[in-house]
Amino acid sequence: MAAMKRVNVRFTSEAFAQLQQRAELNGDRSVANSIRELVDLGQQVEAAAAQSNGENKQQNDMDLIKDLLKENLIWCLETRFLARHMAAQTDSENTNSENILVKFKEKAKNYVLGKLGEADE
Repeated sequence: MAAMKRVNVRFTSEAFAQLQQRAELNGDRSVANSIRELVDLGQQVEAAAAQSNGENKQQNDMDLIKDLLKENLIWCLETRFLARHMAAQTDSENTNSENILVKFKEKAKNYVLGKLGEADE
């Protein structure tokens, strides 16, 4: 065990009584040992919280990238569907272009959302 540094700490009477009670309940020989255990536990909680925050930031970054790409993918696919439709269309057919635009917009959106694992918004 490494040499321990000495630190003086002052507690309120109530806090010290709680530390004494905790030491007695846990079978510790001293209040100092109980304080060391609480400090170690606090450090472990802080380390776990820091790790969790890092994972959350990474997930948030991935969600942002996914959102940025989603609209671009929808537009690209919608344009592709429209180009394929226009190439297949003959001049003699009279179709409602607004309905075609809505149809292919929805088709592109549903395809991209399906690939991204999201429900239709």
